[in-house]
Amino acid sequence: MARIFLLLVIFLSFISCSRKTVESIIDEGFQEDGQKAISLYSKAIKREPQNVEAYWRRGDEYYKIKQYERAIDDFNRAIRIDSAFNAGYLFGDRGLTKHALKDYHGAINDFTIALELCPPAEPSTPREKFYYYRSLSKIRLTDTLAALNDLDSAIYYWNIYPDARLLRARIRMKKGEYNEALQDYQACQCLSSTEEFEEYAVDSFYYGLAKFKTGDSTYCPHWQIALKYKYPGVNDYILKYCKDN
Repeated sequence: MARIFLLLVIFLSFISCSRKTVESIIDEGFQEDGQKAISLYSKAIKREPQNVEAYWRRGDEYYKIKQYERAIDDFNRAIRIDSAFNAGYLFGDRGLTKHALKDYHGAINDFTIALELCPPAEPSTPREKFYYYRSLSKIRLTDTLAALNDLDSAIYYWNIYPDARLLRARIRMKKGEYNEALQDYQACQCLSSTEEFEEYAVDSFYYGLAKFKTGDSTYCPHWQIALKYKYPGVNDYILKYCKDN
């Protein structure tokens, strides 16, 4: 009887050590990027083929290096193991990958499932991100109204969400809703830190235009930043309206 008990203790200790080893490998992979991380997650999967986190994290690494089909395959495997893992992130990340593959309908469906799995009562859950990502796919399908509804929801869960505020401001500018767009730019609290990046030249131009259209005379500095990155048409505005600024 004592021998059986000893064997059971040894067996359970082996299982525990194996589990800790897999977890440590995953933790090590999280500290790495690209192929190094992928190799570590693959090692963890080899030791524990049903480890949902290892598949999820390896899928994320494949996504980062634009190996989208491999990422989809890993997310699919993770979903088969535990579809509710990590508050919807599996579907959210698969949705991002489908968006990158231009499968916008599939992406929208995944983001919708992610939202269903994401408890609204828990402040740490990424509901605002899933709404924002879904809005991007809806814009690709030219469903602007539905995209705006999702952006409204994203901002509801994170009031100063920079990406959502900026995207909604851009849409409002195109719709001629200058006061509303200006409110988004001001509420964003992010342009002072982003205007020096080329990808935000459009926001510098629109922010200045929103001020111009609503009677705020401090528009020229924003246009000057847009000009720095050769934003189309901004020079005409500067020549016409910024002579005394």
